[in-house]
Amino acid sequence: MPVYLGSPKVNAFLPGMEDAVIRVADFPSPQALAEYLKRVAADETLYAKFHAWRDRFRGYEGTTMAGAYSNVRNLFCNLCDRVRQDPHAHRGRIKAEVRWL
Repeated sequence: MPVYLGSPKVNAFLPGMEDAVIRVADFPSPQALAEYLKRVAADETLYAKFHAWRDRFRGYEGTTMAGAYSNVRNLFCNLCDRVRQDPHAHRGRIKAEVRWL
């Protein structure tokens, strides 16, 4: 069962899948969450509700998630571009002149 604990902005990253996760923040206490999880585990219809998004999902194009996916996919290219824009050393950053290989 997908239980989510994190940013309250998670829905921006779940286009059309907002009902795919159980958000910890939606419950007043850990006990209330545990009781709900037990209820979901015992009810096949309720459990299936959390997988209904699979029939609706059409992709991330045009969503916040598309941008996040692109950033992760191009992480090293983006890092190199940033270093080229500002090759000077900064606190906590390795100098651009340093070669690893």
